[in-house]
Amino acid sequence: MPEKTPKILEGKELEAHLDDLERAGMVVTRQWYGLWSTAVQYLWGEQLQGIKRNPDWDYIIINYIYPLVMQGIAKLSKNSPKLLARAWNEKDTDWAEHWQGLLQYVWEQVLNMREDVVRAMLDSAVYGYAVGKVYWEPKVHWDDKAKIWVGEVGHRLIHPCGFWVDPRAERIVDAECCGTVRKVALEWAIHQWPKFE
Repeated sequence: MPEKTPKILEGKELEAHLDDLERAGMVVTRQWYGLWSTAVQYLWGEQLQGIKRNPDWDYIIINYIYPLVMQGIAKLSKNSPKLLARAWNEKDTDWAEHWQGLLQYVWEQVLNMREDVVRAMLDSAVYGYAVGKVYWEPKVHWDDKAKIWVGEVGHRLIHPCGFWVDPRAERIVDAECCGTVRKVALEWAIHQWPKFE
């Protein structure tokens, strides 16, 4: 029997399907909120807050997590990664060097990845993972009406509480879909997607 061609969703049907995927994924993510709240308390040494033998005493701080995280960040902040582009053959050597310099510039100056890597280490310490999103918007051009430049290569560190994965997957690498939930300014969203205003 021939396989059925999957139905292509469009418009409101597609929006409803994507909303269903997001809702199902966020149900799983929200199950971790309590554990993450405890992890934040441990990171800042507040795990025993509220537990006092006498009301006038300060609670004891026992915290190994914060120094371990900060030690890793201190090591990282001394290092600046060198990106390498290798040529496929001898004819490509000049192009490889050109792209290596370009990628190094984008990493350091445009994306400011060093700062995001440090922030990702803090996320990893508390949440167990960090989520980064690299995107490329349309070619940079000047929007005379809005008086702003539009389009860029960018990187955003996404808060782990807003990251969801297909709940049917046992491992993230097996997930058919994943996504992020985020809040943005209404004006930015209208400018970004004017036909949905």
